[in-house]
Amino acid sequence: VVAGLFVVLTASSGFGFYNLSVYMSVLAAERGFAIAQVSVAVSLFFVTGGVAGMVIARLIERHDIRLVMVGGALLGGLALGFAGHVRSLWAIYLLFGVFGIGN
Repeated sequence: VVAGLFVVLTASSGFGFYNLSVYMSVLAAERGFAIAQVSVAVSLFFVTGGVAGMVIARLIERHDIRLVMVGGALLGGLALGFAGHVRSLWAIYLLFGVFGIGN
């Protein structure tokens, strides 16, 4: 259990917390958005993740935690996978919101 939690926490912290500045810099540089505009997406990541945590806690009470974690990993992974294809600011906001829920 400890080893499994170590792997999950390492991956989610790396992709969902420590790399946010990297995503923000790349999106601003390659897509021409201002850092301030992309920073709003990072804020949405944290807000949606916090709000979704309350709903996800109820899901964990009713369903197997492994299914909830796999669902979150798939949702977060898909959001990150599509992040390289976004061309508009609203799409960045949407993807970071979905990534926050998955994380």
